[in-house]
Amino acid sequence: MKQVVCPDCGRKCIKYGILKSGSQRWFCKHCKVAFTNKINTDSHDLKLFLKWLFSKQLQQD
Repeated sequence: MKQVVCPDCGRKCIKYGILKSGSQRWFCKHCKVAFTNKINTDSHDLKLFLKWLFSKQLQQD
């Protein structure tokens, strides 16, 4: 599993609970910041677009 790092100081973080939406919260012991790590879906969206682009579907679909 990839270690989550703090967006402020770049050090390793620990799990710090879960939001109602189901997102994992993280906490940095060094700078005392709690945050949620956003999932990057750009590559998935690009794959879907390229699949559509090279298919025979119409733009309306």
